[in-house]
Amino acid sequence: MGSLEQSTSYGADGLAASHAARQAFGSVVRHAREREGHNQTILASLLKYDRSYISKIESGDTPPTPMFADRVDQVLHAGGTIRRAFQAYLHTLDALRPLVPDLAESNAAETRRQTGELVVLDDHAALRYDIGVYVLRQRRRIQNVGHRPVNGYPVRVHVDKFPDDELRSARYYRANPLVWQEIGFRAWHGGGRRIALKAVIQTRTDSLIEAWVHFEDDYGAPHTLYPGEETSIEYEYAVTEDKWGPWFQRAVRYETRHLSVQLDFPVAVGPHVWGKEKSLAHPNEYRPFPTKVRTRVDGTRKIYSWSTDDPPMHARFRMEWRFDAPPEADEVSELSAAEVTVRPSEHMARLGIAQRGDEVLHAMDVAPFDLPTESEEAAQTITRLEEAANQVQRLHYFRTGMGIAAPQIGIRRAVALYRSSDGRQIVLLNPRIVFQSKAHTEETEGCLSFFDWRGSVSRPAIIAVAYEQLDGTEVCQVFHDREARDVHHEIDHLAGLLYVDRMTFEAQLTPSLHLRPPPR
Repeated sequence: MGSLEQSTSYGADGLAASHAARQAFGSVVRHAREREGHNQTILASLLKYDRSYISKIESGDTPPTPMFADRVDQVLHAGGTIRRAFQAYLHTLDALRPLVPDLAESNAAETRRQTGELVVLDDHAALRYDIGVYVLRQRRRIQNVGHRPVNGYPVRVHVDKFPDDELRSARYYRANPLVWQEIGFRAWHGGGRRIALKAVIQTRTDSLIEAWVHFEDDYGAPHTLYPGEETSIEYEYAVTEDKWGPWFQRAVRYETRHLSVQLDFPVAVGPHVWGKEKSLAHPNEYRPFPTKVRTRVDGTRKIYSWSTDDPPMHARFRMEWRFDAPPEADEVSELSAAEVTVRPSEHMARLGIAQRGDEVLHAMDVAPFDLPTESEEAAQTITRLEEAANQVQRLHYFRTGMGIAAPQIGIRRAVALYRSSDGRQIVLLNPRIVFQSKAHTEETEGCLSFFDWRGSVSRPAIIAVAYEQLDGTEVCQVFHDREARDVHHEIDHLAGLLYVDRMTFEAQLTPSLHLRPPPR
């Protein structure tokens, strides 16, 4: 028999070749599964798939999807073997399209069936780098184009320090795994009013976490996306620089109308950015973006952006960078206390924390939020507080907990954030003290806005605080001892007070001479 192009039964031969390509992929999966000592039932349990689906994949009776290939590669510790087999399968499909015109459509239909029949109308990712940490905010506008209701959306957090050396990356993340609790994952959906969503982890490996974001709020109320409806979903998380490689990639796993990416770096680190892509047309190599990455400078930040319309399914768009100057966080975190010569207050100022003398810290016109009407504005302010707190905590270790209030980052609104020593986070929206004990304690405390000094301050031993949630519901919480002191301190910020304003005389201040890096 001659080549497929010379065959007189193009359609039949093309479908046979397509089935053979699926069988080849399935054999790679079967080999990796048996090497790990798993049967199909165990693998299905690990992946949270039906056993019948695993059987059909291995026999070539059903086409694989990119999400399945990625997940099974991670779960079976295949080191990229299964991902490469999937790329080879896609390359075969691309070659067969002239022979079987409806092959692309049938494969797309199968992919859509397995991914919930969603179309992404707009996909925007914004990655910001600051002092040793990367913060990603992802926003998608999605539409249900199928015939079934959808109640959630899958998200992936995947890091790779050494993208060109899979074995080295595997060893690195085995010793330094990605931890869900450390990345501060948060998700919302909705239009004018942002509704917090619950995320449930589906797959967890050393360098990959996959979660299912449920379309329901903290009270369990569902928000089902019915056929024909649209909604938006946003999520964000932060990863420290030691776990993030110098690149960011977007993979097209759903039919997408518009995709855009923004990278935001400090000008001081001397960033250089370039982009490259991989698709079915050239599955074995990355090629330069067909259009130029746009660049602009906004004050102390350098912004890079790129976008495309109707990206092909399974395409991967990667933006890479290098820095001319070393990141400042590395310089600080590697120094001992005696070696730090820059004052702690200067470090706080560089992180955007207002310092004593700034009028915003003494403002008496801090405005409360009108909730739930201003829930979106409140959520955005909370996000900024969390980003600032994350940066501070990567620079300094707080043994007894820490807090930050909106005026400290230049926002005159009534909200503060408190993180206890055991990692609990409390968001105080429109807080007011409704009870304070007559008994007081006097202890030493500090402040991010006056970080060179510490002072002894008398505060109530017990306080009760009423505050609101984003939906306007009011709650009341009682705080004791050190937590009462810290929360009282943050509420003072919303009244224009610093802790030194409660001291009899400032001669009691003692110097705080250095930063303490977080324990490794």
